[in-house]
Parts: sequence; structure tokens; C-alpha cells
Amino acid sequence: MAVAIRTVGLRKVLRAQRGRRVAVDGLDMEVPAGGVHALLGAPGAGRSEVLRLLVGLSRPTAGTIELLGVPVPSRLPEVMPRVGAMVEEPVFTGSFSGRRNLLLLARAAGVGRDRVDAVIERLGLSEAARHHFAGYSVGERQRLALAAALLKDPELLLLDEPTADLDPAGAREVVTMLRERGDAGRTVLLTTDDPALVRQVCDSVHLVDEGRTVAAGSVTDVLGEVRMEMTAVPSELESLLGSRHEGTS
Repeated sequence: MAVAIRTVGLRKVLRAQRGRRVAVDGLDMEVPAGGVHALLGAPGAGRSEVLRLLVGLSRPTAGTIELLGVPVPSRLPEVMPRVGAMVEEPVFTGSFSGRRNLLLLARAAGVGRDRVDAVIERLGLSEAARHHFAGYSVGERQRLALAAALLKDPELLLLDEPTADLDPAGAREVVTMLRERGDAGRTVLLTTDDPALVRQVCDSVHLVDEGRTVAAGSVTDVLGEVRMEMTAVPSELESLLGSRHEGTS
């Protein structure tokens, strides 16, 4: 099985007001190449910090990372042309239109105007892209950030809470787009605290808590196993999985 992402003993210790906090604690993870995969956990579980480590926004305290077979952060510039990410909002210029902001990012990445227009249309931004970014709604900002992540048509797409700020229609469009990419052989890794989203779009899931893997495997196996063994699940995850399940039953 080809592996798109591999971490071994990944650890990140952050400075906090009261000493230090372990955000990622010896995380071993393998994400298969192709398909849509999730890091699922309650807020504060370490999901976002894992993505920050993967794209070089944070450096690991210990452990190793490989993206598409390339060790990072030591060879990050080599692999990043093949990776798209929405981990932190890009620095968009408020007085520029959405399209102009994307054109500037595309130029830096060696991407043509046709690709810019294609991602604008795919994410339903054709009208909004004409207007200044400063006037965008939260959902429009989210979709523009997604568009920026898609500019290079990346082999590997890393997304932090991709549907969190979208209305139901916008979320459905993004879910459809992610599934299309997975079915086309691209690899998507997203973070979420929503088991329903994982069931809807993902092929596999890593369930994380306090920076550690609680369970990993197919969505059916992992979420089914966790519900059957709920007494072994940390209280935050028990609440998350139980409440979401009841709300969708």
C-alpha cells in the first residue's frame, strides 16, 4: 500500500502560561495514498497542530514526518509544490478582489489564469471573486482559502476544518468536491470534530485525543469499535461521539 503521509513518534511541546503543554504526544500515523481521510477529535485534541507540523508551520520536538515519501521539514521545499493546504488563512489583501488575491498566489506558484478561474467556479465564488476581500462573509473567506489550497491541483490536500464556517449548501459542495478528488486518486487529509462528516466523505479515520492516536482504520471499523468500547474512550471523545450519533439517528 502506497502511503501519502507517515509520522513516527511525532511529538510537539508548546510553551504555555503555566509551563509547557504537550500538543502532540508520540503520534504514529500512516495515511494511504488516494482517498479522503480524517483526523477526528474533540477541540484541543491536537488535530490542528498535527497539520501545522506537516506543512512546516511548526517544528517537531521529536519524531519524523514523510509527505509523499519525502522527509520533512528537512526537504519541505522539494515536496510542497505537490501539496495544497488550508491550515491557517492565507494573507489575503482586503482591498484586492478575491480573484486578484488568487492571481497573486497563482503567479508565485507558477499557476496559470485558467486554473484560477476553474477553482473560483468550482467553489461557487464567481460573483464574490469580483469584490474586495474585506467585504467577504466568513463563509466566503473559507471558500477563498480552499480555492487557494487547490490552485496547484495538488496530489495531497491538507485541510483544517474545511466545512466549519460554511452554510449547509456550501458544506455539501465542498464535501462533493473532496469526494471527487479522492475518487480521482488524489489524497485528502482533513481535520474535524464532526463524526457525521467523517461518515459522509471519508475512507479512513485517525481518532486522536491529547495528541495521541486512540484508534485508526476504516470509518466503519473505527467509529463502530469506539461506540462498542465507549468505556475506554476519554470523556471528551465520549461526549463528542455520543452526542453527534444521537443527533443523526
